[in-house]
Amino acid sequence: MDYEQAIRRFVQAHAVKGSGSRSARESVMIACAGADELGLALMRLRLLDDRYQFVVALRALQPIVRRDLKRKRVQASGESSRRATAKALRAWLGGVCQACSGRSYESIPGTPTLSAARCKQCGGTGLDMSGRIAGEYREQCDVALAIIDARYWHAVGTIRSRLIRESTPAG
Repeated sequence: MDYEQAIRRFVQAHAVKGSGSRSARESVMIACAGADELGLALMRLRLLDDRYQFVVALRALQPIVRRDLKRKRVQASGESSRRATAKALRAWLGGVCQACSGRSYESIPGTPTLSAARCKQCGGTGLDMSGRIAGEYREQCDVALAIIDARYWHAVGTIRSRLIRESTPAG
């Protein structure tokens, strides 16, 4: 499956309907033009398992994480923020937490309702950390995970909205 098919399938799975006069290839290319480099790299990593994009995403992510760490007054050297960013990116790719099913909160036993308590296993991130993030890097990783998640979903939303416009008949 190539990149265009992966995006098209992802978007179609999220209720895109209709068909436009452009080919699928043209629609995907136009939609991707509005997404930033980091968002596209994250999409390629998650949707296609394109491991080359790990380096691309890491390079784009590091200055953003350092800026946010400085803004939040978190002490971090360049090397420690680089390591924390790489750990956060690996954790993000690891999938959802098995304890909370990616919902970030513990469930109330015997009911489908979530409690107000954050999941102890993943620390409320909803991700399968598998012990990869702990101790001194935790705060830095939390900042990186928030940025990764926001950029990924921003790219998905940008591409999705453009593909919806492309696939909706004019009239």
